[in-house]
Amino acid sequence: ERGRRTFIMAFAPLDEYKGTRHKVAGCEKMMPATTRGVHVVKELTENTCEWTRAQQADLNIALPANLLDFAAKQQLNLADVIQEKHRRNGREVDRETR
Repeated sequence: ERGRRTFIMAFAPLDEYKGTRHKVAGCEKMMPATTRGVHVVKELTENTCEWTRAQQADLNIALPANLLDFAAKQQLNLADVIQEKHRRNGREVDRETR
């Protein structure tokens, strides 16, 4: 859309990052894993947006299916929490997007 902004935030594993790194206290006790993904926030109107989130994680371990299902549900719950936190009156949004 003309005049509307889109913000794209991508992230990749630290071993692909060549910039400055900050040490996190206690990280030596953590199991190494990697994640990569992208968030796209597209402005629809002055007060509404569309948010797309795609993320892939590699825990570097094999997990039972029930734990993977649990983790997937947790991620979907996070999306629901964010949506609910920013929910607005549907009629007002409909009026703005027309």
